Amino acid sequence: MNILVDALNIAFRSHHVYDVKQGLKTSEGVPTGLVFGFLQTLVKWKRKFPHHQVTVVWDRPGGKEWRQEIVPSYKANRPSAVAPAPMEAGEEEPFDLFSFQLDLLHNILPHLGVDQASAAGREADDVIAFMARDFYKDSQNIILTSDRDLLQLVTPQTILVTPDDKFYDEARVVEEYGVVPEKLVHLRSLFGDTSDNLPGIPRFRKKVAARLVNEHGSVDSIYKQPVEDLGLTQKESEKLSAFEEQARKNLQVMALLSEMTPLDYRTGSYDSNEINTMCDTLEFKTLRSRLLDAFNTKQGFLKHVLYPTD
Repeated sequence: MNILVDALNIAFRSHHVYDVKQGLKTSEGVPTGLVFGFLQTLVKWKRKFPHHQVTVVWDRPGGKEWRQEIVPSYKANRPSAVAPAPMEAGEEEPFDLFSFQLDLLHNILPHLGVDQASAAGREADDVIAFMARDFYKDSQNIILTSDRDLLQLVTPQTILVTPDDKFYDEARVVEEYGVVPEKLVHLRSLFGDTSDNLPGIPRFRKKVAARLVNEHGSVDSIYKQPVEDLGLTQKESEKLSAFEEQARKNLQVMALLSEMTPLDYRTGSYDSNEINTMCDTLEFKTLRSRLLDAFNTKQGFLKHVLYPTD
């Protein structure tokens, strides 16, 4: 039983709420909002699922570049942020408020008994996909993120939860999008993803796109049909035809990878002394007791080497 955490997704959210909006700092002016928000989110979900092992999954350098070769606009609207320095031994990152706290967080997590995973040249989404589809495919998995790209991983064994308490199982995905999770990537290829800066068919109804996916199964099958046989209005037919190249590119970019480079998988070990020291340093008062309570849980199962690097 696992909670797979999309690290940067939760980190950006925490940074926006507690650093940008609230300006959380220690008495000496050290920014702590990202760390506070991230740990508070982990506490919340660890309390809900106390016997699940938490694994925080990081992006690595080069993870999105191959997608940007297909669609140059992909995530061009986002600041660059990857796994902190310890995941890439010997590298130094320029100081800024965000990466400074990522480094703090990376060093704090092991003392909570939290595992961490990443893979060279891979985005966290791809690593989470590998873990859910392959190594943990017979386990109960909870993916913690607000990134809708990962909804394509929902199965009877894997659900997705968002930091603001939305649960997505197969039925919820169908209810909200009109297609089963495994077909969602084809639907999203047609209407795009503004958060990733991927354009969609302009003013094309999502119900119409869902019908096309349900009737024909895939983007490729849709475009193999004579456009006049798709049951579309003239304007819809024109838009769909004009958008074919972008839709196919979107599909390449949105589809999560099935193959994986060797994982950097690091196990944590609960240490109350280190947790207390961290809370003293960062001046976390109420969060201290929550962390000690939520993570002081004997998991009762073996940890595994996911992908040997030798």
